[in-house]
Amino acid sequence: MKNAHTISYKRKKYRALYKLEAGLEIPMFLLSLVWLYLLIIDLVRGLGAIEGTIFYIIWGIFIFE
Repeated sequence: MKNAHTISYKRKKYRALYKLEAGLEIPMFLLSLVWLYLLIIDLVRGLGAIEGTIFYIIWGIFIFE
């Protein structure tokens, strides 16, 4: 009986993580486009203070995810 509860818990946990990952897929893709834009701007003319901060915040979000 304990084994059945463990399997059920693992299934619920897996489903929750799958839903979280699926829900974050589009926002992370859009964030990657913003990051790519900022990278191109950085290579062409350099980033301002605010743009640089946003660039590093996006990096932090990618690492956290």
